[in-house]
Amino acid sequence: MAKKSLLPSNVIMVNIPIEEVYKRTEPLIREEFSCDRTILKRRLEYTCRNAPQMVYFFQKFYNNVTSIDGLKSKWFIEDVTVRSISNNL
Repeated sequence: MAKKSLLPSNVIMVNIPIEEVYKRTEPLIREEFSCDRTILKRRLEYTCRNAPQMVYFFQKFYNNVTSIDGLKSKWFIEDVTVRSISNNL
C-alpha cells in the first residue's frame, strides 16, 4: 500500500483465531456456497505470513494501528474502532 502511496489514516487489526474463522464460516460454506475452503485457507495462510510485517510497518512509521480482540461483541469492536478513528481526526 505504501509503495502505491495508499496510506490509511487508521489500520484496524481484528485478532481472531483461525479455528474461530472456520467455525464462523461453516454455515456459509455448507448452506450458501457449497464449496470447499481452499481459497479461505490460502487467504488465511497469506494473512498469517504477512500481517505481522504490515502491522509493524504502519505502527512504526505512522503510529496508526489499533488491535482489537475479535472474540468480543460486535458493539465492543464498533466502539473501539469509532474511538480510534475519532482520536485520529
